[in-house]
Amino acid sequence: MSNRVQATLVSVWDNGIEITSSAMFDPETGILDEVQMAELPDGVVESLEVLTAEYVRFGNQQYELEYNGDGNPVNPRVDCDPFGHMVCWHRRYSLGDTHSYKTPQDFLHGMQTLLAEQKGIVILPIYLYDHSGLSMSTAPFAGRAPHAAWDSGQVGYIYADRDDIRRDFGEVTPETVKRAGEALESEVRQYDAYLRGDCWGYRTYMHGRETDACWGFLGDIDDIRRDIASHLAPGWDRLVEKLEPYCQSAKEYLYDKILLLSSPQNRSGKEGRTA
Repeated sequence: MSNRVQATLVSVWDNGIEITSSAMFDPETGILDEVQMAELPDGVVESLEVLTAEYVRFGNQQYELEYNGDGNPVNPRVDCDPFGHMVCWHRRYSLGDTHSYKTPQDFLHGMQTLLAEQKGIVILPIYLYDHSGLSMSTAPFAGRAPHAAWDSGQVGYIYADRDDIRRDFGEVTPETVKRAGEALESEVRQYDAYLRGDCWGYRTYMHGRETDACWGFLGDIDDIRRDIASHLAPGWDRLVEKLEPYCQSAKEYLYDKILLLSSPQNRSGKEGRTA
């Protein structure tokens, strides 16, 4: 006879699909058995990618901050209020902002008219790389990505006119034009993260129990540390710098979580007896 802990966990897998897992854990022997995974959908690999902090102890309490892939990310061109205007054309994909230009030539003709009327317009080319996923940049991919000579090319433009610059940066000057260009570059990088699926959310845990969560962060881990920290409750931001990517098997991840859940303060209502 032994006391065992029954735990059920919901994990976000590498393609954003949530999988429910359960197992029995014996805290005395450390044995994890009766692991049950939901049937995996097609295309889900047998590993779980999660960004997580090392466990950090304050007094006798244990806190954990965890990053997971966002399976339902915000589209920065639709769900946010972008500064610039992104116009794209592609046979298979709907990219960028909604616009009425049928062809790139129509757009450039309109830009020539606008440039004749205004000074300080900023316009940048946009390139798409379509090879085992999508990526976008204001610089050509040729020479810096495999098969880019065949799988990439210009797909559109992003621009800001005088009214956009005045609204966000004040009077049109060489300095504000430069800042506008930097803002457009940033918007393309953000949209690139969205297209690549580099979209994240976080959960915080106290003694293995979730206490907070937020989603909608775009970019790699180094880019979004500051954004994550600004959303965390006081004291939690110190965990952000400890976040590092790692990959575990589903069983390893489940085992780590159950170790945390099996602490005495979390056993209420979860213990069972078995022969």
